[in-house]
Amino acid sequence: MQVNQAAGMAVPTNTALDPRTGSLWPEDLAKIYMWDCAARASTTNRVQLAEIDRIEKLVMNVMPAQWQPDLDRHVADHLAKYPQQNARIN
Repeated sequence: MQVNQAAGMAVPTNTALDPRTGSLWPEDLAKIYMWDCAARASTTNRVQLAEIDRIEKLVMNVMPAQWQPDLDRHVADHLAKYPQQNARIN
């Protein structure tokens, strides 16, 4: 795992940066956002929530705001599909 510093983001990821822009690919940025949202829905641990908040702030600084409603729907649909697997953990 590497830490990508794209657009001021220090997010651990295995993804390569777009060589043209030096930024995360849009698909990878969307995946980071969705994983972060799903992680928030599945934990009550304050340390984990602090890291989730940090990642969310970084992502929201570079992700187009118009993506959020659609990505939030994808996360909600996924969590609804697998309720037992997404039970909150501490």
